[in-house]
Amino acid sequence: MKDWHVVIGEKTFGPVTQEFVQEKINNGTILANTLIRPSDSPNWEAACKFFPNAKLPAPETSENTTKTNSIDLGILLILIPLVSTLLIWFWVSGMNLL
Repeated sequence: MKDWHVVIGEKTFGPVTQEFVQEKINNGTILANTLIRPSDSPNWEAACKFFPNAKLPAPETSENTTKTNSIDLGILLILIPLVSTLLIWFWVSGMNLL
Protein backbone atom coordinates (compact mmCIF):
# COMPACT_ATOMS: atom_id res chain seq x y z
CA MET A 1 0.00 0.00 0.00
CA LYS A 2 1.02 3.58 -0.64
CA ASP A 3 2.11 6.05 1.94
CA TRP A 4 0.65 9.54 1.74
CA HIS A 5 1.38 13.11 2.72
CA VAL A 6 -1.61 15.25 3.62
CA VAL A 7 -2.23 18.87 4.64
CA ILE A 8 -4.71 19.22 7.51
CA GLY A 9 -5.29 22.78 8.60
CA GLU A 10 -1.88 24.41 8.33
CA LYS A 11 0.10 21.27 9.19
CA THR A 12 1.56 18.68 6.83
CA PHE A 13 1.44 15.05 7.92
CA GLY A 14 3.35 12.22 6.35
CA PRO A 15 4.26 9.81 5.39
CA VAL A 16 1.04 8.29 6.75
CA THR A 17 -0.68 5.04 5.87
CA GLN A 18 -3.67 4.66 3.61
CA GLU A 19 -5.64 3.50 6.68
CA PHE A 20 -4.83 6.80 8.41
CA VAL A 21 -6.06 8.74 5.38
CA GLN A 22 -9.23 6.65 5.12
CA GLU A 23 -9.95 7.13 8.84
CA LYS A 24 -9.58 10.91 8.47
CA ILE A 25 -11.90 10.85 5.43
CA ASN A 26 -14.48 8.85 7.37
CA ASN A 27 -14.48 11.26 10.31
CA GLY A 28 -14.58 14.35 8.05
CA THR A 29 -11.09 15.67 8.80
CA ILE A 30 -9.97 15.12 5.21
CA LEU A 31 -12.43 16.57 2.71
CA ALA A 32 -12.59 16.37 -1.08
CA ASN A 33 -10.57 19.60 -1.45
CA THR A 34 -7.88 18.66 1.12
CA LEU A 35 -4.40 18.61 -0.44
CA ILE A 36 -2.81 15.18 -0.53
CA ARG A 37 -0.04 13.41 -2.43
CA PRO A 38 1.43 9.95 -2.63
CA SER A 39 4.91 9.68 -1.10
CA ASP A 40 6.37 8.88 -4.51
CA SER A 41 5.01 12.07 -6.12
CA PRO A 42 5.93 15.74 -5.57
CA ASN A 43 2.52 16.96 -6.84
CA TRP A 44 -0.23 17.92 -4.41
CA GLU A 45 -3.77 17.17 -5.56
CA ALA A 46 -7.26 17.34 -4.10
CA ALA A 47 -8.08 14.23 -2.07
CA CYS A 48 -11.09 13.48 -4.28
CA LYS A 49 -8.68 12.59 -7.11
CA PHE A 50 -7.31 9.64 -5.13
CA PHE A 51 -10.24 8.97 -2.78
CA PRO A 52 -13.60 9.46 -4.51
CA ASN A 53 -15.44 8.85 -1.22
CA ALA A 54 -13.97 12.04 0.32
CA LYS A 55 -16.80 14.37 1.28
CA LEU A 56 -17.22 17.82 -0.18
CA PRO A 57 -16.83 20.69 2.29
CA ALA A 58 -20.11 21.78 3.83
CA PRO A 59 -21.56 24.81 2.06
CA GLU A 60 -22.37 27.91 4.04
CA THR A 61 -25.89 27.58 5.31
CA SER A 62 -28.46 30.22 4.53
CA GLU A 63 -29.10 30.46 8.28
CA ASN A 64 -25.62 31.93 8.85
CA THR A 65 -26.02 34.34 5.93
CA THR A 66 -29.46 35.49 7.10
CA LYS A 67 -28.17 36.11 10.62
CA THR A 68 -25.31 38.27 9.27
CA ASN A 69 -27.67 40.22 7.01
CA SER A 70 -30.02 40.87 9.94
CA ILE A 71 -27.18 42.26 12.02
CA ASP A 72 -26.05 44.48 9.14
CA LEU A 73 -29.59 45.82 8.69
CA GLY A 74 -29.87 46.53 12.42
CA ILE A 75 -26.64 48.51 12.41
CA LEU A 76 -27.82 50.52 9.40
CA LEU A 77 -31.12 51.34 11.08
CA ILE A 78 -29.21 52.73 14.06
CA LEU A 79 -26.51 54.58 12.10
CA ILE A 80 -28.70 56.37 9.54
CA PRO A 81 -30.63 58.53 12.07
CA LEU A 82 -27.46 59.14 14.07
CA VAL A 83 -25.46 60.32 11.05
CA SER A 84 -28.41 62.40 9.80
CA THR A 85 -28.71 64.12 13.17
CA LEU A 86 -25.00 64.90 13.25
CA LEU A 87 -25.04 66.30 9.70
CA ILE A 88 -28.02 68.55 10.52
CA TRP A 89 -26.37 69.69 13.75
CA PHE A 90 -23.13 70.63 11.92
CA TRP A 91 -25.09 72.36 9.16
CA VAL A 92 -27.17 74.39 11.62
CA SER A 93 -24.17 75.26 13.79
CA GLY A 94 -22.35 76.46 10.69
CA MET A 95 -25.21 78.88 10.01
CA ASN A 96 -24.69 80.51 13.43
CA LEU A 97 -28.35 80.07 14.33
CA LEU A 98 -27.72 78.51 17.71
